[in-house]
Amino acid sequence: MDTLALVIVASVLVSSVVLLWGTLASRPRGFTGDVQDWVEAAFLGGGPARVVDAAIAALHADGRLVVAGPGVVAVPRPVPRDAIERAVIDAYQAAPSGALYLVRSAAMRHPVVQEVGDDLAARGLLMPPGSGRLWRSWSVAQGMVCLLLLLAGIPVTLVQLMWRLVDDDPPLPLIVTVGPALAVGGVVALWCGRLAAARGTREGRAALTAYGRAHAHLGDPAHLVALRGARAIPDPGFRGQLAAAGRMYGSGGSGGGSSSAALLADGTPGGVWCGGSDPRRSSCGSSTGSSCGGGSSSSCGSSGGSSCGSSSGASCGSSGGSSCGGGSSS
Repeated sequence: MDTLALVIVASVLVSSVVLLWGTLASRPRGFTGDVQDWVEAAFLGGGPARVVDAAIAALHADGRLVVAGPGVVAVPRPVPRDAIERAVIDAYQAAPSGALYLVRSAAMRHPVVQEVGDDLAARGLLMPPGSGRLWRSWSVAQGMVCLLLLLAGIPVTLVQLMWRLVDDDPPLPLIVTVGPALAVGGVVALWCGRLAAARGTREGRAALTAYGRAHAHLGDPAHLVALRGARAIPDPGFRGQLAAAGRMYGSGGSGGGSSSAALLADGTPGGVWCGGSDPRRSSCGSSTGSSCGGGSSSSCGSSGGSSCGSSSGASCGSSGGSSCGGGSSS
């Protein structure tokens, strides 16, 4: 039994060291740039959903976009001021209906919006999709093994304690010899799993905080939503329509009380963000079946299989099987 305990302890400790090294090595190191504008701030704070919400708020503020009735969009003045607003207008013009949630979800998948995340990842301010998949899987496996071994050690320890009554030289109980190592392995697995799943980086958080402090005085809709989410929209009617559109899409909106935004605990950006192994390339799903939005398994591409790519080299799907981050945004 002593040999078995030694093997278990050594295996858990070696696995924990490899897991710690791999998880930390997969994270970018060093400050690699500032947040350039409200678009990048919105993506860091809430993913593609907040970027699109900020653009919609800017279009709505001066009447270029209006939302009436049960979330029906009209664009009386299709005059974009930047590429993100152009993406929203393009999504409206291509939508089969004027439903706000359809326009919003289509704009989130627009190559211009997707490339914001790719650029942030290339600069080390955001983790590219799928970058921590190996270490997340390793963390889950190690945590489950440690838990199962700990549970299995309880009845063995009880038998050993009973054997001590008749044995003059009993071995140490198994739970005593392997319990501390299993506890350490479980804690390491939990910590590394959370770190590997986090889409935000320390550099990204610092850059977003610095940008927020430098631009806190700006009161235009784009900056308000980018830094504080849709809850910063002063019009309660429009704010409610935007939140309802987020719930219909399944991302939870960009200004709710509960959030899984890019730089919060779970590190998952709102809406979708599809990326290939090269963080400078964007892949938005294809007929090969890559999924978007977490467990929803909805395709990033259109039902007609049209390409999401642009002349900059963004492609639909990748042979590496990259994942598409889902979740709500704040």
